[in-house]
Amino acid sequence: MLPHPKFSYEILNHSYYDIGLLKLQTAAQLGPNVNVVCLPASSDIGSEEQQAFVVGWALFGKKAGSDLERLLALALFSLRIGSREITTFSPAEWVH
Repeated sequence: MLPHPKFSYEILNHSYYDIGLLKLQTAAQLGPNVNVVCLPASSDIGSEEQQAFVVGWALFGKKAGSDLERLLALALFSLRIGSREITTFSPAEWVH
């Protein structure tokens, strides 16, 4: 498991960086809860100043004894170029 470098277990109520990568020893069985994502070819990656949007589900407002409220989150970050670190990964803007 490779978590986002800014992820913190101490700040789970504000996990803006709650994303990571898994390297599997064998291929995953695809189904309703497991699917693939398409990544761009290296020739399709733009400049460091170019911005991209990622949309996905995130947890928000977790309280003891209550159901988890789910909101659609929009994250804005700078593209990673080659092996260089992502230097900008702003907190999610919650979409109501």
